This record gives sequence, C-alpha cells and structure tokens, in this order.
Amino acid sequence: MPRHVVEFAHVLIAFFYVGALLASHLNMLAVRRAESWAEKAALLGVMRRASFFIGFPALILLGIAGNVLGMVAGYRMADTPTFRIVNGLWLVSVLVAAVLDLPVTGRLASMARAAIGNGGGEPVGWQSRVGQWRLGNGLQLLLFVVLLWLMAAPWHA
Repeated sequence: MPRHVVEFAHVLIAFFYVGALLASHLNMLAVRRAESWAEKAALLGVMRRASFFIGFPALILLGIAGNVLGMVAGYRMADTPTFRIVNGLWLVSVLVAAVLDLPVTGRLASMARAAIGNGGGEPVGWQSRVGQWRLGNGLQLLLFVVLLWLMAAPWHA
C-alpha cells in the first residue's frame, strides 16, 4: 500500500477522533447550560452515540492506521522505542475510552432521561458522574496531544 494513502487515512481518522472528542466537550458545555432535563437528555444521547459510533471506532482505527503507517515508513517496533511508547499511550487511550468515557457517558444519558420523569430534580450522583466524564475527556485530550507531539516532533530511531 502506498505510504501517502496510509498517511492520508491516518490523518483523516485523527480528525474524526479529535472531532468526536471536541464535540463531546462542547456538548457537555451545552448540557451544563441547558435548563430542562429533556434538553440535557437529548444532548447526552447525541454525545453517547457520537462517542460510541464515531469516537471509539476512530480511536481503534487510528492506532491500526498508525501502526501500518509506521511499518510502511520502515519503523520496526523492536528497533524504535518511540514506536513502542506511542503504542502504549494509544492502548491507554483505548482503555480510558472503554472503561471511563463510554460507560460514564451512557450513565449520564440514562440519569438525565430518568430525571425527566422525577419532577426535574438533580439525580443522585449526577455531579460525581460529570466529574468522572470530565476526567476521562481531559485524559483523552491530554493523551492525544502527547501522542501528536511524539509523532510530529523531529525524532530519529
């Protein structure tokens, strides 16, 4: 496979992933400003679907495309410490998404839907779940910036 095709795919998938992360962040800001639980539930439902159907698959494909790009460029995992570090950080990103982001986003959406029928009061544990979501999203953004720096900075194996 030609290197420029793999490189294009890698960059395109990275845009999908970062777009999903930023969309989730902006949606959460909108959730905080929303006045009704119906609005919050709708926003969180969109956020959950975007994370599950766009963000997480893009993250998985990003790692696969990155590894293919590294191989096409002639890097070997055994000979390139930065390649191993980037793969390790990518795996941490996948774990953060699978263990923290996706479940918490789904739980927040469920809590907001349940609050619609409960007279509009804040669900028990809402603020702690929002804090967990912020942690997960912040970690994802931080890991992506570090990965971007490691891949774009001038380095030689």
